Amino acid sequence: MDRQRDKFEALAAEAPLGAVIFGNAQLTDFDLIDLSAAPISPDKAAAIQAGNMYFVGVVGLVDGKFRTALAVPLDADTTSVLAAAFVELVAVKLTKPASDRVDWLEELHLLKDPRTEN
Repeated sequence: MDRQRDKFEALAAEAPLGAVIFGNAQLTDFDLIDLSAAPISPDKAAAIQAGNMYFVGVVGLVDGKFRTALAVPLDADTTSVLAAAFVELVAVKLTKPASDRVDWLEELHLLKDPRTEN
């Protein structure tokens, strides 16, 4: 199991844009949760449990390439549907105005002021 966990953690750490995949036991219903939203709220965790959703894996973009680390095998059609859902999640995230993103403001605040470096 540790080896499995390592591939999930590795992808989550490497992917600047990533999501955790939860799915039902039949692998017909899925929920992608943005990794930057972790940890998830208690309400979201309750909704996942209420929907009988289980951990399926992690998906992310690493060096511009789509990568997955899966706990269960998925057929090609399911993988394509998840890839499209992930692309939609990334598009929404990237089209958010920077002023609406608190993390962007925090990162901006951490930047060194080049005017004071000389």
